[in-house]
Amino acid sequence: MPWAAKTIVRQLTKPVAKSSMERPQARVAHLDNRWWRMSQYDSAVVTNADGTAASWYQRDPRKLRALLAEGARLNAEILKDWHKLSQTYRKALPEITSMEAWKATFEKHSEESK
Repeated sequence: MPWAAKTIVRQLTKPVAKSSMERPQARVAHLDNRWWRMSQYDSAVVTNADGTAASWYQRDPRKLRALLAEGARLNAEILKDWHKLSQTYRKALPEITSMEAWKATFEKHSEESK
């Protein structure tokens, strides 16, 4: 827990090194692309699963703060409306899970893939 808290604070507050914005700090294989590893870098090139391409991941504290704020707002909205949402879902459950609904879903997506 202390490591995670320290990492989150670092990700939110520490400015990104200028050198990391110009060139990646590391090259990371697809298999090693895990949050606990990537949280150590300001930027890194990560290969895709088959090794034919790569993406340059760059830490952006401003974007992280914006996404955390949006996530907190959306979670608060869900919690605020939880009772109403759960009732609506329960009422719709027989229709959502009906064989007809599943059939319509599969038929729609089968036609789109042709």
